[in-house]
Amino acid sequence: MTQNYDSLPESTIDFPESKLQRLLNILQKVKSDLTGLELAEIIWLAVQMGETEQQQISTPTKAQKEEAPLPKKSSSETSPSDARAEETAEVYPYSSTPSSSTASITDTPIKVPAAPALRNTLALARAIRPLMQKIPSYTEQVLNETATVKRIVDENIWLPVLKPAPQKWLELGLVIEQSDSTIIWKQTIRELQEFLEYHGAFRDVRVWRLEMNGKKARLFPNINKNKQQRPRNPKEIIDPRGQRLILLVSDCVSSVWRDGSIYPLIRLWGSQGILTILQLFPERLWHRTALNQDIPVQLRALTPGAFNSQLKAEVQLDDELEEEELKDTIKVPVITLEAQSLATWSSVIAGFSSNTTAGFIFSPSLVDSEPSAFKLLEESITPEGRVSRFRATASKLARRLAGLIAGAPVSFPIVNLIQQTMLPQSNQVHVAEVFMSRLFKRVSSEKIEADYIYEFYGGVRELLLQSVPKSQTLLVIEKISEFLAQRRGLSSREFKALLVWSPDPQLRSFARLKTEILQQLEGNRGLPNDLENLEELLSQRKWKEIELLIRDDPGVLVQKLADFLYPLKSKHPDRYVREAAVDALGKIIEANITQEILLQTVEPIIQTLRKDEISQVRDAAKESLGKIYHKVKDQLNLPSPPPEVIQVDRTWRRENDREISRFYSEILSKRLPKVPLDKMKATELLTEFLSQSNDLDIRAAVARELGEQGSPTANGAVPELIKALDFNNKSSDRYLRQEAAITLGRLAPTTDIVDALNQANRQDVIKQVREAASQALEKIADLDNLPGKQAQRYLKLMHPDRLQKLEIDMESSIEILKHHSNDSNFSDEVVDLLIEAAEVLGSCQNTELIDDANNTLIKVLENENPNIVAAAADALGKIGNLQALKFLLGKLKKIERGDWIAREYIIRALGNLQSKLSEKNKDIDPKPVIDILIDKWRNDPISSVREEVEPALRKIYQITRHPIAYEALKRYPDYNKQNVENFYKKFFDDFPTPNK
Repeated sequence: MTQNYDSLPESTIDFPESKLQRLLNILQKVKSDLTGLELAEIIWLAVQMGETEQQQISTPTKAQKEEAPLPKKSSSETSPSDARAEETAEVYPYSSTPSSSTASITDTPIKVPAAPALRNTLALARAIRPLMQKIPSYTEQVLNETATVKRIVDENIWLPVLKPAPQKWLELGLVIEQSDSTIIWKQTIRELQEFLEYHGAFRDVRVWRLEMNGKKARLFPNINKNKQQRPRNPKEIIDPRGQRLILLVSDCVSSVWRDGSIYPLIRLWGSQGILTILQLFPERLWHRTALNQDIPVQLRALTPGAFNSQLKAEVQLDDELEEEELKDTIKVPVITLEAQSLATWSSVIAGFSSNTTAGFIFSPSLVDSEPSAFKLLEESITPEGRVSRFRATASKLARRLAGLIAGAPVSFPIVNLIQQTMLPQSNQVHVAEVFMSRLFKRVSSEKIEADYIYEFYGGVRELLLQSVPKSQTLLVIEKISEFLAQRRGLSSREFKALLVWSPDPQLRSFARLKTEILQQLEGNRGLPNDLENLEELLSQRKWKEIELLIRDDPGVLVQKLADFLYPLKSKHPDRYVREAAVDALGKIIEANITQEILLQTVEPIIQTLRKDEISQVRDAAKESLGKIYHKVKDQLNLPSPPPEVIQVDRTWRRENDREISRFYSEILSKRLPKVPLDKMKATELLTEFLSQSNDLDIRAAVARELGEQGSPTANGAVPELIKALDFNNKSSDRYLRQEAAITLGRLAPTTDIVDALNQANRQDVIKQVREAASQALEKIADLDNLPGKQAQRYLKLMHPDRLQKLEIDMESSIEILKHHSNDSNFSDEVVDLLIEAAEVLGSCQNTELIDDANNTLIKVLENENPNIVAAAADALGKIGNLQALKFLLGKLKKIERGDWIAREYIIRALGNLQSKLSEKNKDIDPKPVIDILIDKWRNDPISSVREEVEPALRKIYQITRHPIAYEALKRYPDYNKQNVENFYKKFFDDFPTPNK
């Protein structure tokens, strides 16, 4: 099979530019007619030969072999699926191509992931299995073992007997028609080529490009255009032995199909070979192509590989048209990229006479004799007529896609962007419907300032925008702007400013189009600023403005709010914004909205409830979920409730303490066998569910049931329970981890269980999981065995400053810490010693030793043991040396995630240190410490860490009366609690701000 060089990245063949230019000069002098593919093969072979010679000359030494890095997977080893996954479509919103290879960042195209065009390749592969037949080879022979042995036995002749080697039956000539619409199907054609090459059904796959120049067919042996290529004779593709299948890929909408120019070529190939047309449009749209002027038939073959002229047709002709009146007819199967269509067609090609496949009879007698009249009528049609005609024939998804495209510059990459972000269920067929609808025309870069490739006919864009919800059009503009801003490394506000003053004509064109669309939507009032500033509104809790947006257009607001929460990897980093976004969704749910908008709120709310690390955000999500539940619970009685409603019911019941046990029991009862199982069999089945099920609710129910069974029955499930408890396990959530922690605390303890529970207690971001792990550790700590003592130790280390005090003097403490500061593995005794040494230095008042003590503790901050770091930070806060400030801030930034004990102690130390420093010297700016403390108060995932910030900030405010600290203390405490409100009223009376 020929290597497809088009699918390889540029770096695969590293050929020096100077040598490449010399090669091209030589080829031009000799007037070579090598194709691009043949030239690529020559270059590839030259590179491989050069590498071989270099390897023979240079033999690596043993040391070099040991240090050599592992080879990366070569591009040639990449599977078709991998290649498709890496494909991207470049969005040129202003120009169809970049201005140069060295364009500035403002000219850099946006990469948009391209969705697979062939989404059912497994079914397609099964459909063409009938073509995977073997026949005897004409050229290759293999040993006939049976005949050879028989000859030796019967005739005593020790010579081999050969027989023809089996080989694949058919070759494939994949012919791609080049027309104005080919660009629409570019990805489909590329994936089809890869699919057929890698499938293995054909002995050889060769790709040809067909260009029609009037009635003259020009055939080129490569899909990519090359000016130096010379056209080949169409007869070249015909196999004299009749073992080459010609698959002509087309959408049958170009002029050569309507005026019959292509019919002689079809007749040539069909009369002397096996020809099939692969129609890129689905069968429901064939009436909108040139096929509507030909005669549909059902075709049958009596023998495998029958030529088209030998096919039998089943057709009922009109009374006015007899088959004898048709001239130069040819019968051609026409198939689509659907599994059923390919399956019936391949069985006909394989000679299964009982099967038939769809096809057409082509004849020049059927061609429309007045195509020019059609063109004249097309030019005179009104905008209303164009839109009405499109809506009358287009599919629902194509109509929706056209409406969304009306809110954007029209080019294929931008359409791909719209599909990916707003209409993922659409595919290239729907794109083709829109682009072949004659709603817009192709333009060249000379006609407009910025090359959008296509532009709507006058008045069409406005009519389409009238039928699309304003929220959808605004979202299209927002998505395109977000991608452009992100590509340029700008914030949304910076990009909007760039649109205003940029000298770039491309940006000015986009800005002008955006303004025109928004003026139409808003009645010349422009885009509402509140929607653009939604993040600021949420951060400042401006509910009146947000409620106005809810009344204006709740649909677009739901999608904008969901972007702050979901998907989890790109959620907003500030938990107050996320909390406000969830609250805003709750207000939308309470409003008078449609069922569609209501169900759009389900996924972000449930995902927030399951996985957001901040308890206040989850509490807000739970409140909003309750509002949804009470609105949709009546729909649970329907025969088929929407899946979102079922999801709401399951999550609401799991959040309800009175329902959770029954909820988990019901889930398991639906999946466990009806027949009774002994305990061991039941445990094995439950463990299998725990390890293999993709449903997190089932796995949580299994974890709870294993806890009910207890030891020794459930001991075999301990490894899977530990895996489920791991916070870094992406296939887990807080419900599963919480149930796993509770169950591990019920089983016979082991050191592995204790280690897992300790890790959850110190690292899990969900408070309920940490509490469950802590309670399990406390239960195990009551036991007088090795796991019990280990649990006791872990619980003590949660508070390093409360460990048993050792008698160590100041000088010895400094020496101990210096000696072990760079170590990584410690025994329990050494850890206790180092913690006690740090605590001793924290009380240092000796002016001769205090600098040495301070420097030693700063060095200890670099250690990886969080318990030792916590003790060192606590001591530095007590000493109060300015030098320690930047090291504590730096360490806090390094440990934003993971073990939280060190973060808690560093925050406490910063409060002590900054207050002492500010008391001694009013000129020391506390703002850097205040800023990082506020950030931790807002966003640290661990509630214990956030709770430590408040008293630290109060200490600093008491000394500095800093306005930022004042604003934080007025904003972030929970003033809904009476005791909190009373406390701060007295606090600010005692420590008023300077302006009071």
